[in-house]
Amino acid sequence: MKPPSSPGAPSPPLEVVIPDASREHINVTWKPPVKDGGCPVTGYHVEVAEARPELKWLRVNSRPIKELKFRIDDGIKPEKKYVIRVRAINSVGVSDPSDVSDKVATKDPDCNNNPVFFSQGAPTMDLEAKDVIVVEGEKLHLNVPYRAIPTPKMVWQKDTVECKAGDRLSLTVEMNSAHLELLKCTRDDAGAYAITLENSLGTATGTVNVKVIGKNGVMIKAGESLRLPAVVRGRPQPEVKWAKDEAEIDKERMIVETVGKNSTLFIKKAVRADHGKYQITGTNSSGSKTAETRVDVMG
Repeated sequence: MKPPSSPGAPSPPLEVVIPDASREHINVTWKPPVKDGGCPVTGYHVEVAEARPELKWLRVNSRPIKELKFRIDDGIKPEKKYVIRVRAINSVGVSDPSDVSDKVATKDPDCNNNPVFFSQGAPTMDLEAKDVIVVEGEKLHLNVPYRAIPTPKMVWQKDTVECKAGDRLSLTVEMNSAHLELLKCTRDDAGAYAITLENSLGTATGTVNVKVIGKNGVMIKAGESLRLPAVVRGRPQPEVKWAKDEAEIDKERMIVETVGKNSTLFIKKAVRADHGKYQITGTNSSGSKTAETRVDVMG
């Protein structure tokens, strides 16, 4: 038989949530740790930090907290943004900190301008689905206004996979808006971004369709005409051939007009299937050369 292991400190508390806040207080709740370290958990410490690149943590309770909630009245200032973490305590020691909470702003609800907005209720969003276009290499910022009291927990998913904050991605929820910011977008960042907001009274979901376009591409809406002009020079004058995604073009819908060195591909009424890369190749007895451009068709 193995000898019993020595007691230790608990594991960190779980699910730190901010139900509500004002200019003068922040309410925080959490769940107990999975492991008590072999000794009963006797209380908790709550720590707060202003939401800056370098977090400076301050313990805001003078004695261990017995409940799974706490009202922070000291150590915070109005019109600031804060994050919170919690530690569990037993007779052996103090746990590592919990995961950091979402950001919360210390400001009062503007009841004069929008009294319904701040009444108790499940989350609601004006957003059901919309399209957002971002240029490759630039920042994507999704700002989702919502109504909810208590402040909801936020989850983002991209193409059904949960998003996790990292070097390029930040996720924040404030008193009246939820945010996703993604730096230096690539083509792989395009997709359906779904947001779920949940509090004790209910759940709301919404989806944003994100399109990432190239810096040198062409963007049109479905139903609009597309015209791609090109100039092809050479001696002797090259023979011109157009292609889409390196395959033969649809000659029933795509008209090519070539006069001398000028060649134009024309589509009278574009559809979403017309998005892709279009290549033009000039060939003569000296060789051939190809150029391409990308077309994005928004439906």
